[in-house]
Amino acid sequence: MTGAETINGKAIKGQPVCGVVAVAHVTGRDPEKVFKGFKKTLKLADKWRGGTDTWQVKKMLDQYRYKYEVTTEGRGTLANWVEWYAMPGVSYLVHTGHHWQVVRDGIVTDQTGSHPIADYWGRRKHFKKAIKILTNRGTRKKSEVKK
Repeated sequence: MTGAETINGKAIKGQPVCGVVAVAHVTGRDPEKVFKGFKKTLKLADKWRGGTDTWQVKKMLDQYRYKYEVTTEGRGTLANWVEWYAMPGVSYLVHTGHHWQVVRDGIVTDQTGSHPIADYWGRRKHFKKAIKILTNRGTRKKSEVKK
C-alpha cells in the first residue's frame, strides 16, 4: 500500500475497511475493486462501510480461488503470536479484537500502511485467529483456461 489508495473517493486510512484491505493485500488486487467485490459477492447494502466477519473474508478468498486454512492456535498479543507462531515466508490474515491485518516475515500491513511488528500500533491487541494463505496466487478452473 502506498497510502494514496481510496475507497468511495475517501482515503483508506480513516475508514473501517481492514478486512477489505487485508484481502486486497494478499491477493494483489486494488482495494477499491475488492471493496466492490465484497458488496457484489456478499450482496451487501449500499450503506455498507467495510466491516467484515471471518466468514466474509473466507468467502472472498474462495471467490478469488485462494487456498487457506484457519487456525486459532496461539494466544496472547499479536506481537507474541508473530514471534511464536508465524512461519517465515508465509502470509497470514490475522484477526485481533475487531481488526484484520496481514502478517508476513514480521511485517504487519493494514490500512495505515506496513510496519515492523515492533513499531505496529496494534502489536498489543489480543490474537483471535489467523487465516494462513496456502497459495501465492489464485488458481483458475480448467474451464477458465484459454486453450
